[in-house]
Amino acid sequence: MDLRQLEILRAVAETGSFTAAGHHLHLSQSAVSRQILMLEEELDEQVFLRVGGGLKITPAGQALLELSRRVLDDIEATRASIVEAR
Repeated sequence: MDLRQLEILRAVAETGSFTAAGHHLHLSQSAVSRQILMLEEELDEQVFLRVGGGLKITPAGQALLELSRRVLDDIEATRASIVEAR
């Protein structure tokens, strides 16, 4: 698992779509799908359930979403703090 995968997971969860997440992150839908699949394979657990035309986040996905928010928010706060210190 890496930061980019957490960023992609967060975008998918927030937009509700692999395609919309791709547009938001300037990635193709297939690149988003591939990163989520790699994450699911690494964890041996689904993070999204594909139901009908939409997605539903699983408990494992929800745990990763919470982690991604903490980590990515901390990174952004640290980056801002460094810029301010210049």
